[in-house]
Amino acid sequence: GSGGATGAGGSAHTGKWQIMTLGDSITGYCYPQLLSKELIDNGRTNFAFMGKVTNNQGCGTGAPPVQTEGHGGYLVTYLTTDSPAASGKGTLTELKAWAAEKPDVVLMEIGTNDVWSNLAPATITSAFSFVVDQFRAQNPSVIFFVAQITPLNPTGCTNPTCESRVETLNAQIPRSEEDTSELQSRQYLVC
Repeated sequence: GSGGATGAGGSAHTGKWQIMTLGDSITGYCYPQLLSKELIDNGRTNFAFMGKVTNNQGCGTGAPPVQTEGHGGYLVTYLTTDSPAASGKGTLTELKAWAAEKPDVVLMEIGTNDVWSNLAPATITSAFSFVVDQFRAQNPSVIFFVAQITPLNPTGCTNPTCESRVETLNAQIPRSEEDTSELQSRQYLVC
């Protein structure tokens, strides 16, 4: 929207909306670029995507490069600690650095690699809440959009229950969203 639009908690937002897309490799593909194009095409120009990764895929005519925090191979559960360190999986230090950027809006789609690793849905949703809390500690008015995990049946998943685990996790994400949403900092589920 334009400057002065109402943000979380009913206060007027001034300046550009700072948007961070946060996630695994899915976030590193076209959706941030296509979202940027869609916003611009509909007259919404008062925003900037933020992050340290340039998303410059061949996403179609007019889809501009954008900055993201989309990291292939990352697990949301690895963002809760620095120990044990696992290269290319994510760390608490990285999470704290992203939160310190104080985005106005965070679009979070992460958890696929956690499902592939056979982690319990409750462990994954607990990590979601932890991530949200880190951002809220830096910006109490941050708005979160948490995406459910894309249905999958990958050949790389060695456990035949990958799809049912995704369904179980997705069923628990709404409960997680309801439990952590606060008046000042809104959190929305994206299906």
